This record gives sequence, C-alpha cells and structure tokens, in this order.
Amino acid sequence: MLLACINLSGAAAQNFYDINTIQEIKINFYQSNWQFLLDSLKDEPGQPYLLVPSVEINGQIFDSVGVKYKGYSSYDPDNLKNPLHIELNHVKKGQNYLGVKDIKLSNVFEDPTFAREILSYEILQKYMNEPLANYAPFAASVLSHSIIVHPEPYQDDHRYLEYCFENEPRKGFFKGTCLFDGLDPQTPARMAALTKKWPNRIVALRVHAIGKEVNKAGAIKDRDLADPRMAQTWAAATKLGLAIQMHMTPQWAPAVAKLVKQTPGARVVIDHLARHAQGTAAEYEEVLKLGAHTGVYMKFSGLA
Repeated sequence: MLLACINLSGAAAQNFYDINTIQEIKINFYQSNWQFLLDSLKDEPGQPYLLVPSVEINGQIFDSVGVKYKGYSSYDPDNLKNPLHIELNHVKKGQNYLGVKDIKLSNVFEDPTFAREILSYEILQKYMNEPLANYAPFAASVLSHSIIVHPEPYQDDHRYLEYCFENEPRKGFFKGTCLFDGLDPQTPARMAALTKKWPNRIVALRVHAIGKEVNKAGAIKDRDLADPRMAQTWAAATKLGLAIQMHMTPQWAPAVAKLVKQTPGARVVIDHLARHAQGTAAEYEEVLKLGAHTGVYMKFSGLA
C-alpha cells in the first residue's frame, strides 16, 4: 500500500518519506467489524475518527490513535482496500513518529503499477511544494482480549474493573486480575463470589510483597507470605482456576517457593522480573530457582 502525507517538510519528515526506505505500519483494532465501523463513520458529519488501541510503525508502538477512511473517488464501501487517515496525536497531543503526526495511506486507486503517484510527486517536487510519499506495507489485526491488572492502591475495591467489564468494546473483550487481603478469612469466599459474578473473566489473584518488611498499613500493603492464611488463600485461588500474580522483590523468592510447593497445581506469574534491581545478586539467584517449579512463569517487563 502507498503511504503519503500532505505538506510536510524538514529532516524528520524527509527521513520518514525516504523513497529508499520501506516503512511498516500495523493497526490493532478493538472490533472485528472495524471496516463496517469505518464505513459508518465515513457518513457521519465531520467524519469522526475510530479510536484504536495501538498503531505500530517500524516496531514502535503508539497507543490511543485515531483512524478513519479518507478519499472520495478512491473510497468505496465495496472496495477490498480503502485509503486510511491515521492521526497519531488524536488523544495524546504531541505524539508523533519522526515528527509526523498525520499519516495517509493511499489504496493506489486505478494504479496497478503502484508507482505513478510516487513518481509524479518526485518529479513535481523539483518545481513546487508537493506531498511527500513512499511505500509502506500495511497490516490490520484485532485484539482478541485485554487483561486489566488490578493495582494495589485500589485494594479490594473492584468497581473500576467491573465498570470495564460493563463497558467493554465487545462482550468478553476484557479479563482481569483481582486483589484481596490474603490473610483475611473472608477472602476465599469473596474470590468465589467475584468469579461467579463474572465467569471466565477473573484470571488471577494479585499478591503484593515489595517492601523489606511486612506492611499492614497504608494504601499499598505488603502481605506476610509466611502466614498460614496466605497458603489457604493460594489454595482457594488455585481451586477456582486462578493464577497467582506475584508483584514482588527478590528477597521474597524463598517464601514464594515454599507456597508453590504447598499448593499443587498452582500457576504463578512473577511480575516485572521480580523487580530485579531491588535485590542483591544472591537474592535474585533464588528468583531464578523458581524456574525449576512447574507452573511458574516470569513476566518480561519492568527492565528500568
């Protein structure tokens, strides 16, 4: 697909529209019927943009991007491929790629050679201001679902998570983690009630332990992983089919290993590489030993 953008100048734009470089663009849509939605918006007054979760350009990801169909003679709802207008700064003002905020993708209407538009612009630019253009393979995909991680400051208040379930782009799009006090005797029953209310939506119990000591006060609490009630909560979560999402620092790895041994069938996700920068080399060796246990996974994030 041909890529073009109108009235751009400067080194950044020139780099993006270098005729000798093929740019790669991928759009992720929330909705599987995105073409129908774009067709519908084409007829709306002012032709509003469809908000998409992300656009990837040469491996760089931009979130909250606006997309709509463009063109008049080149657009037709019966086309297999219609021209697109991508607005990178639709929500996040100033968001750009190499200085470019608006990207227009042509469908090379009536140009089976895929060359006429590029060549004509290249010739005309020698004599007047003309759009910059080059080539870009384009791909569109649909996100199957998204997982909302329930953060510690919310504690056991799941109203935001439930709001997302009630207002999702399509039924079943969102899944989420829950967070309860692992030492509260009521936690197993409360987890069961939440998973029953939202079947196949709650995928994990998040457990927080990043302080040097157990912390029972404040908005963010560090749970005592050695308390027998924590083992009971792990067992209850596992029985419900939930994974255990450990938000932890390396010093807690031995306690996590003990809980894994005590909980047959547990699936454990170690969040943010166990915050490797917040522990010693010896402590992190204990984190790596968790890999010997079946069902323990490391989430690759939090490198900084």
